Amino acid sequence: MRTGIIYFILAALFIYLAILNGTETIFNPLSLIMLAIAAIDIGLGITLFRDYFRKKKEDSE
Repeated sequence: MRTGIIYFILAALFIYLAILNGTETIFNPLSLIMLAIAAIDIGLGITLFRDYFRKKKEDSE
């Protein structure tokens, strides 16, 4: 559960930094790399939350 929260916080941080980095346009290489990392972090966070709640449901049964 903690790891999923950490991934979501990191994703928010990378999105924030990408927005700050995009002065003229958001489509520069560094911004795109940070947004790609944020997308991966969000995907991992969702996966970890899903697995946590699935395991919690199985343990309660």
